[in-house]
Amino acid sequence: MRKFRFRLQKVLEHRERLEEEAKTAFLNARAQRLDAERMLEALAGVRAEALARPLAGLEDRLALERFLEALADRERQQRIVVRTLEDEEESLRQAWIEARRDAEALRKLREAARAEWQAEADRREQAALDEWAVLRRAS
Repeated sequence: MRKFRFRLQKVLEHRERLEEEAKTAFLNARAQRLDAERMLEALAGVRAEALARPLAGLEDRLALERFLEALADRERQQRIVVRTLEDEEESLRQAWIEARRDAEALRKLREAARAEWQAEADRREQAALDEWAVLRRAS
């Protein structure tokens, strides 16, 4: 009996490779977003530390004011980065879902083809057994 061979195996392998690449891209985008969010949290921590320090005079207060303004600018920029990374992550997640769906469709086709092949193999085996039984009784 010949071995099962899926006609679209190369296409399936290609789609599975695309699925894996899409998954990797999504996970990398998620890691970048999480890093950017950690940076935003670190900036908030720096702000809290700066506000907790005691101030000696007017110059210290003015320096703190300038520092807090610069920090606020960095936080705004970092929020923009985080939003951009969130959008990129979402688009990559959608691409991964689509690639997974495409690969899954071919996997289902392969399983259906395997079931059909197995049923045909079972029919052939049964026919051979029936023929053998008839020939054996005839002799």
